[in-house]
Amino acid sequence: ARRQAGAELQAQAEAAWQAGGQAEAEASGGEALGVGASILIYVESRACWCEATVDSALRARDAAHRLEIRQRGAAQSLRRWLNLSEQRWLPASAVP
Repeated sequence: ARRQAGAELQAQAEAAWQAGGQAEAEASGGEALGVGASILIYVESRACWCEATVDSALRARDAAHRLEIRQRGAAQSLRRWLNLSEQRWLPASAVP
């Protein structure tokens, strides 16, 4: 059941992204996400959509957010500074 739920998340996130979920979020100021915001981000190195939480406010010098990224089933999370305009992402609320 857990594997199926993970596959469903991948399919739903990809469909929402292709339907313009990221563009819609960016148009409404989504790149300036607040601390604690939940998003889904595509992690190229893992070739999957992962859940992430904004860990710090936007860093002005490089327009990056610090994110805590969690892959379902993984024991540890990653913390990375990422510029969301260079990533595939969407609000977690875009996926049912």
